[in-house]
Amino acid sequence: MKISDMRSTLAILNCLLILSNPIYPETISCKVVNVAEGDTLEILRGEKIEKLRLAGIDCPDEGQPFSVQAKQATAGMTLGKFVSIDLKSVNGNIPHTGIVTLSYGINLNRELLRAGLAWCIKDPVADESYLQAESEARSARRGLWGETNPTPPWKWRQINNPLPKQHETSHTISSQKLTQSAEPPKGPNFKGIYIGQPASTLPEKLKKSFSSYEGMLEGVFIRVWISDGTVTQFSIIYQGKSESDTIIYNPITLQKAIIEHSLWSTNQPKFALARGQFDQIWGLIDLENAISYTTLGPIASNIAVTRVDYLNKEAPVLNAPMNDRISTLFTQMLLSGSIDKKTVPNDLMIIPPDSRYVLPTRDEALSKLTDQADTAIGRGKKTIVLLDQAEIWLGVNEKHSEAKEIFAQLCQFHRDFKNDFETLLRLYDANKDKFKDNDILTMAEPIELDKKIKRRLVQLKAMGFSELSSLY
Repeated sequence: MKISDMRSTLAILNCLLILSNPIYPETISCKVVNVAEGDTLEILRGEKIEKLRLAGIDCPDEGQPFSVQAKQATAGMTLGKFVSIDLKSVNGNIPHTGIVTLSYGINLNRELLRAGLAWCIKDPVADESYLQAESEARSARRGLWGETNPTPPWKWRQINNPLPKQHETSHTISSQKLTQSAEPPKGPNFKGIYIGQPASTLPEKLKKSFSSYEGMLEGVFIRVWISDGTVTQFSIIYQGKSESDTIIYNPITLQKAIIEHSLWSTNQPKFALARGQFDQIWGLIDLENAISYTTLGPIASNIAVTRVDYLNKEAPVLNAPMNDRISTLFTQMLLSGSIDKKTVPNDLMIIPPDSRYVLPTRDEALSKLTDQADTAIGRGKKTIVLLDQAEIWLGVNEKHSEAKEIFAQLCQFHRDFKNDFETLLRLYDANKDKFKDNDILTMAEPIELDKKIKRRLVQLKAMGFSELSSLY
């Protein structure tokens, strides 16, 4: 064969190899079916399970400090979920490498660096933002940077595992059950602390104080409340005082706090405004993960967060009305850093009107609004009557069978009134472009009843009637 023919043949073969095994960037959407290590995932691509390494970072290997935390963090954000992957190489049996993007455009590779759960390595994708994220974690002594002399995984492998890793080939799914070696944290979880955790398993750095356990853990101040031997709530204090009057100042913005807490949790976060007893906004609540954020001003990306609370799923604050729930668009803007506290776009903050409540004409809308207002008024008045009766029984004998029946009715009517009032607000919001100015009078009595019921509940709470805690 002539040399020119050989060159042509080799060129054709090379083209075929490139086409069958692309090395050019490609973006795909896949479900994560397993997490082997903090930086190694298994993804379902078509009918095949393929391995993926997170480009630009190296997490601690199995057996190293913080390897478990890195694995749990990655599993909590990705396992069983669809993610966007910007593939950087696709190399046969060797794991692909790529950048994983989570919901709201969060770069998983970079966030593992920011959390102190990975090292930045030499890689074309490891740009200045990767180096900055690692530097930020080092300065704050987060994760592995809290250790005196953390050993990089590539050096650890030279000592403990001199042979290169053997990577399994991609395989077609059969009827065999897929195992998930890394279970995501169940419920609220931060630095190994979670709701329902036995008090005996808390880190030794958390010391018993007056009414809680508290102390510095991996660069942040944590306070934990215990009831019946288990954790019922815990808080990360960024600005404030400890129970022993130690000043805490570890500033963090709302944008960074949400990334550090909600986006590392098991569920896709959904947010609502958090309101006080006089309807003032004091922060945000992640309804799906039972996490609240207390802020020092209006809801904005750059506003300071004073504390983050991991709550019990039964916490009343999680029952946020629909008209306080925040839209996906606003959340995306909040996490991208584009919501400035000087120009908070209130029109983007709340979920848009529900199309199910939109009616074609003013007459139909007003008729429906009036009927709904009457229903809310009836249940609101009954709720106030039951509150009066409950207060009497609480002062006499709250254990009496009739008292328990009153409490049960009160809970039911109060819940029904809240639902009716919420529906009334949604009806008005969905059709407000059709109503005339005096049509708002239809809302007047239900609004007054809602305020009156809230005031009565505040009074009963101040009187110490914990039996009605589910209503507060």
